[in-house]
Amino acid sequence: MAAKRYFINKLSDSVGALVEIPKADIKNLCLKYVQHIFGAQTVTDADADGGLYVGLSGVSYMCYCLSQHPEFAEKKDEFLDRSEYYLKYDLAETCKPKSSSLSAAFLLGSCGVYAVAAALNKTLGKEKESTFFLKNILILQMDVLVWII
Repeated sequence: MAAKRYFINKLSDSVGALVEIPKADIKNLCLKYVQHIFGAQTVTDADADGGLYVGLSGVSYMCYCLSQHPEFAEKKDEFLDRSEYYLKYDLAETCKPKSSSLSAAFLLGSCGVYAVAAALNKTLGKEKESTFFLKNILILQMDVLVWII
């Protein structure tokens, strides 16, 4: 079954050749955006709220992903350091006791923060810490299951 269209595309199909965008241009643009984020991102209690979606752990996750990309290999250590910096502050806030219906949420709650922490710590060779954060995810999910049942 064909996909249903909800609007009509009034633009004609391209008849030309594919556009080639040099990798260096894309990489430089990415680095420009990253530098802007680093310059604009503050580190306060309010910034730690919002999980992966709008919190510091989202910036940490961006840094982690860039550190794993072969195009940014020369900046791997810098990105891992930045990832750890933002995540440490977010974890300090995330680990504070609070009652929130979002605590087990992935994008807006603690689970996403713990997932980034687990991945980052594994990459940094900190297996014990990585396992700790994975267990925290399971505990939060079990709490939700108990509440549902």
